[in-house]
Amino acid sequence: MKAEGVSSRVAIYHCSVKIISRSSGRSSVASAAYRAGEKLYNEYDGCTHDYSKRNDIVHTEIILPDNAPEKFKDRETLWNEVEKTEKRIDSQTAREVEIALPIELNREEQIALVREYVTENFVKQGMCVDFAIHTGSHEHTGQEEYKDTDQDIKSENPHAHIMLTMREVTKDGFTKKNREWNDKKLLVEWRKSWAEHCNREFEKKKLDIKIDHRSYYEQGVDKIPTVHIGKYAAEYERKGGKSRMGDINREIQAQNKRLELLKVELAKLEEEIKHHAAEYEEALKQEEARLAEEAKAEEERRAEETKKAEERRKAEEAKRAGQAKQQANQSQQQPQAIEQSNEYRQWQSGGEVKAPIYDINEQSKMRLAIAYGQDYQKSQEIKENTNAEIAAIKNRLKDLEQRKEEFEKLNKQIADKKQERKQLGLFSSKEKKRLDTEIKDLEKRLQAKIDSLQKDRGLKPDEIDKAIADNKTSLDKARTLHKQAERQGKSLSDLMRDAKLKAQLQERTQDRNHDNKGRER
Repeated sequence: MKAEGVSSRVAIYHCSVKIISRSSGRSSVASAAYRAGEKLYNEYDGCTHDYSKRNDIVHTEIILPDNAPEKFKDRETLWNEVEKTEKRIDSQTAREVEIALPIELNREEQIALVREYVTENFVKQGMCVDFAIHTGSHEHTGQEEYKDTDQDIKSENPHAHIMLTMREVTKDGFTKKNREWNDKKLLVEWRKSWAEHCNREFEKKKLDIKIDHRSYYEQGVDKIPTVHIGKYAAEYERKGGKSRMGDINREIQAQNKRLELLKVELAKLEEEIKHHAAEYEEALKQEEARLAEEAKAEEERRAEETKKAEERRKAEEAKRAGQAKQQANQSQQQPQAIEQSNEYRQWQSGGEVKAPIYDINEQSKMRLAIAYGQDYQKSQEIKENTNAEIAAIKNRLKDLEQRKEEFEKLNKQIADKKQERKQLGLFSSKEKKRLDTEIKDLEKRLQAKIDSLQKDRGLKPDEIDKAIADNKTSLDKARTLHKQAERQGKSLSDLMRDAKLKAQLQERTQDRNHDNKGRER
């Protein structure tokens, strides 16, 4: 895998691990001969492997743990002993780590870096290490002179092949295989360690370079990784040809360039958005200031209207109180009228003509009828007025209770969001930003409700409960007055109906008396 350090300069990272196995037709002796560019005899199969004509190998070295036999410093001896120890035809004989070397370092620095890396990660763990450094060019040709200059290094693809033994070793030779060296977690540590060794060397040389062992995805980098094309395809590409894997990498590189351009465009758009957001924020502030002034003026107007309405209400209440007092006085007069009416009925039934009494009782009869009619009309007016007042009070109560519920809901939402934000950790900036926006929006909605309450009702939120209680008291009073008027109206209606029936009865009695007197004569 290839990845790049996120920095102003870029260094190539490559670190891969392979297994050398007999099942794949490979031997550790042949692999060592190829990587070291030497001629080695394989005692296991009797073959001689000669790669001594290679001119792309600039350094080879064997490093042994302290408990390994001294004879293992000989490459042919070491790897023939490995082959001899393995008995199975499908045995895994060696492990190989391949790493790309930074061209920002000279050859001596590259060799020292590899030596330090293999000693710390492999030799100290008990592995025998055989590594070779290749230039990555001029392979097998033997025709061009290679001088190993800094200029040559920068034009090549330097890398190291690190061969590792897989069994524990003592002074007597190899023993059992160490299965812990096969742990995938250890592979991750080896890859990470190589990046750390390189970065420390870059820092020593004050180079503005950093590499990362992680994939682009793990780094959070919006970039497509290139693929490893292999040595033969690479050599073919260097000679001017085009391979399928090379074409894939070129397409990936083109896509990455397009991604970079898109990032630039995205950055420009983000700047434009920030600019427009600032303009919008300023315009919003001005609009809020204007609305605040309008709200203040409207509040003053509403306050004046509320004052006038209160004055009208008090005047109406005083009027209703006067009417009720008048009604009470009239009710007190009703017994007198009724008494006079009884006198009139007694006079009529007695048959004796007394002019003064007749006049007085006729007047009483008229007064009684007028009193009944007036009182009944007033009771109906009171019923209508109290019905309208009850409806108005109910509407105010419904509105106030609804507003109270909305205030409570918004305050709870704001408190919950603030508590949620308080519980977030140090690295939740995006989530905190989202919650801040939501809290701000809720607070704006709450302020709008407060302004509306002040505008419509001339109240503050903490005055709602008192207003509700006052309106409930007024509602109870209005209902009581309505019931009184209703009962009074019914009584007056019954009285008027009763008086009418009695008048009709008196007329029939008079008619009978008149007929009886006629027959007596």
